[in-house]
Amino acid sequence: MLFHLGGLWRPNELAYLPKLARISSVSGGLITAGVLALHWSRLSFVNDVATGFVEEVVTPIRAMADETIDVGDVLKGIFLPGTIATRSSPVTTGCSSTARRCRTSLMRPDS
Repeated sequence: MLFHLGGLWRPNELAYLPKLARISSVSGGLITAGVLALHWSRLSFVNDVATGFVEEVVTPIRAMADETIDVGDVLKGIFLPGTIATRSSPVTTGCSSTARRCRTSLMRPDS
């Protein structure tokens, strides 16, 4: 996530961020892009530079990156039989059929 944050921070400093039409991402980049999208309406642009970028995007990402994965969960993933897809978890519920369906549910949480 922090690497991807730099991929948004520099274009913002160069006044290019509001000129982007689309951001495609996966994994940690998806989380970073999601935070940007969530806070986009709160960003104040002065000369095409988001003045609240650090407060609205950087700070939440850093806080999220400060959290660690529980060691017990990692060990369960290593030693229990099966795959993550075969286990019941809130992360996979609703997104297990196809990537397109999961993407749609992320874009439209009300549907």
